[in-house]
Amino acid sequence: MKIEQRVTMKYHYCYFAFGGLEIEDINGNKIFVEMSDDQVMDLHERVEAKKEYILEKRKEKLEEENAETNS
Repeated sequence: MKIEQRVTMKYHYCYFAFGGLEIEDINGNKIFVEMSDDQVMDLHERVEAKKEYILEKRKEKLEEENAETNS
């Protein structure tokens, strides 16, 4: 049987420790996610894609604001 548990926390800091990723919230609570090298590489690709998406949205918003200002 698979049991799913979802934890919500407000991100403060993370660190790639030996064997995984440690995430700390604003209250000092920590979660350690065991990860293989391949899983770390996969996470990197996903984070990079999200970063590019955010940067593109910000760029579009600035362009819209500049167009409104110049109108």
